[in-house]
This record gives sequence, structure tokens and C-alpha cells, in this order.
Amino acid sequence: MRAIFFINFFFVLSIFFTFGADTLKIVFSKSIGSEKYLKYQQYIERAYKHIHSINAYGIKLEEAEELMKDADGLVLTGGPDVHPRLYHQEQGTSFCDIDEYRDSLEFTLLEIAFRKEIPIFAICRGLQILNVYLGGSLYPDIPTFLGKKVEHRCNDPKNQCIHTVKIPPNTQLHQWIGLDSIKVNSFHHQGIKKLADETKPSSLAVDGLVESFEWINPDKKPYIIAVQWHPERLEGDTISNILANRFIQMVIETRKNKKK
Repeated sequence: MRAIFFINFFFVLSIFFTFGADTLKIVFSKSIGSEKYLKYQQYIERAYKHIHSINAYGIKLEEAEELMKDADGLVLTGGPDVHPRLYHQEQGTSFCDIDEYRDSLEFTLLEIAFRKEIPIFAICRGLQILNVYLGGSLYPDIPTFLGKKVEHRCNDPKNQCIHTVKIPPNTQLHQWIGLDSIKVNSFHHQGIKKLADETKPSSLAVDGLVESFEWINPDKKPYIIAVQWHPERLEGDTISNILANRFIQMVIETRKNKKK
């Protein structure tokens, strides 16, 4: 783990000295409303201080194009459940706490991000709606449809459920962190049922639930990092820092290539 820390430290330095201190515009699908939402912005800003953070939640959908006009990156944050109608399982609505405006907003932001090849960091709900946007599906409620082998959400909302995820060796995630398994926190009751085409699992819980995914073709655009857990709540965690730094690298490299 110490070796990973030093690799990550020099990686951050290389970003700074290679690309300088240009300000990056990062759009967050929601970063207001409570301290837990503010953590996403703080998490990314710890990785790179020169960030212009923009909250998208609350805008009119027709304003999204202007908001994303010069965006360098998109962070899809956690939150309420994705409406089962979007993955053709409307009967699962009874299990859900739904924000239909949020669904529409994030589908709109994703359409723009894909068209403009803007890197995406998808966290918890963000991973779920990205998978649905790409044609995948979800379990409306993990204990009901998958079982209780792994506790993915604690009864006490103040606690972080911690469980192990396995990382396949042929993945970018494994390449980045050099580990076969890690411990992650967990705050969700929905999860991926069918993974979207053109993607593959980059980590799995012991009950088989996909905990992160990536493109099968690593050169496919836009760049994505999609994780089911909450790295923004693990301040000081080496793996969480690596994910944030890799996202910043993707953003900077994409911005540089667009200017060529």
C-alpha cells in the first residue's frame, strides 16, 4: 500500500508539472442540499485545487446545453433511486424513493457528455443511472431480488457498511491500484442487474453484484470511472485518491486533445 501511495503522489505531481494549473470546469449532477452532497465537490477539489465546481441540480433541462458548453468533466453523484420505468421494470416502483426530475436531468447531462466526449465520474446512483442510460438494468431492491449475502446498506444510516470487492486482473482498475481486492463502503439498496453492452465489471462483491465497471475497449470515449461505493466519504483513503486523480488526468488529457 505504501508503494501505491508514492506512485499516486508522483502521479499527482506529474499532472501539475505537465499541464500547469489551468482551471477545470467540473459539473456535478447534484452537490447541494446537505453536507453529504457537498462532499463530492470537496473530494474532487482535494485532487486538484484549480476546479470551478458547478451544481446542475435545479436548472431547467433546456439550460443544460449552455451549462455544459465549456465543461471539462461531469460527476454523477449519489442520491435517490433511478425510476424502474427507465429499465422496463415499473412494477419495482414500490421499493423506490424516486426523483424523476433528477433522472431527466442526468439523462440530459449524459447525452451532452457523450456527444462532447466529456469524461464522467459516476458514483453510487451515478453508476446506476449511467448503466441504465447505456441500456443496462437494475435490481429495484437488492435484498428482495438478489438476497442478503452481502449487506449493502446498514439499518443505521449513520454507519458505513464495509465489504470486500474482488478486482479482476484484466481491468484498468487493477492496473491503477495493483490489488486483487479492496474494502469499500456501501450505502445502496439498488444495484446493477444487467450490465450495459460494451462495458465489463471492474470489481464484484462476493454475492456477484457489479461494484464498478469500465469500457471493454479502454480507448472508447468518453472516459468513464463508475463505482458503486462512495470514495468521497473515505477522506485520506489511498484508493479513493487514486480514483479522483485518474479522473482529473482523464479530464486534463481530454481537454488538451480537444485543443490540438
